[in-house]
This record gives sequence, structure tokens and C-alpha cells, in this order.
Amino acid sequence: MKLSSNNPDWWGWEYRPITLHSTAQGDLVTDSKKADHTWHEVWDFACVTWATFDTYALAEEHARHLSNQVAFEHVLDWKHYTEC
Repeated sequence: MKLSSNNPDWWGWEYRPITLHSTAQGDLVTDSKKADHTWHEVWDFACVTWATFDTYALAEEHARHLSNQVAFEHVLDWKHYTEC
């Protein structure tokens, strides 16, 4: 899983773009050189996936859109925080 961005405000966003890699058998791997498939998801602080994209740029733009449109307070009301 890749958590990175060129945007300095990214860590303040409620939604974050995440890059995932897997083998042909579906096992997640951290090394992109060992991956057969790569995709990009938008997650929130509760580790809920909101969308999946083929490119990181689209995932980042969607995370930016959601972060600007949805208030942070609704996540604070959730009682089921989990560790990512």
C-alpha cells in the first residue's frame, strides 16, 4: 500500500488516495515490481473504500473532491474506527 502525494495539504484531507498492488493470485504485495495488478482507491479515516481507479491521478482528484465536499464531523461520529 502506498501512502504518498505531491500535495502538501494531502494529510489534512478526510479522504486519501491509496495505491495497492497484487499478484495474479490476488495476494497483496508492497513491491510494485512483484505485482501483476495495480489499482488506486480512495479511503477515509475509518478505512472504508469510497472509489477505485486505474490511475493515481484520478484517485487523488476524487479524494480532493470528496474532502472539499464532505464535512469531517460525520467521520468523528462513527463509533467503529479500525486500524488501516
